Amino acid sequence: MATQQEPANGRGSINKLDKINTGLGVGFVGLDSYMRMKEGESAPVAVGKALLTNAVWSMAPGGLLGGLAISAGAAAVQVAPDLINAAEQKKAKFHANRNRFGSNYQSSQAQQSMQYQGLNQIQQARQHVTANMANHARGAQRVY
Repeated sequence: MATQQEPANGRGSINKLDKINTGLGVGFVGLDSYMRMKEGESAPVAVGKALLTNAVWSMAPGGLLGGLAISAGAAAVQVAPDLINAAEQKKAKFHANRNRFGSNYQSSQAQQSMQYQGLNQIQQARQHVTANMANHARGAQRVY
């Protein structure tokens, strides 16, 4: 006996989602009923309210999962300005610390020419020292 498998196309995916939504719906009705009874409602009233609440969620595009996704998206949209503001404050604080330690150096043509002159003087000084040390070594060799 072969078992029937879901087709590997869009319809099969929708069938899988429907099964998941059904299981989640039953689970959420049970959980919602339990929470309502824990708050003091009678069992028939709690189950009725839970069924109505989950029926509304099930009417969302994509069923219960779609409703949860929509509510998560709405929450993300509400929180987004606060997150952007916090990120901007972190960025401003980082740049303030960076500028405090002088990393906002901007080079100009005059500064570059001074830098090249300084590097040339350093190279000339090295050459002068090495040449004089070699001459000193030759002269010292003759003396001793």
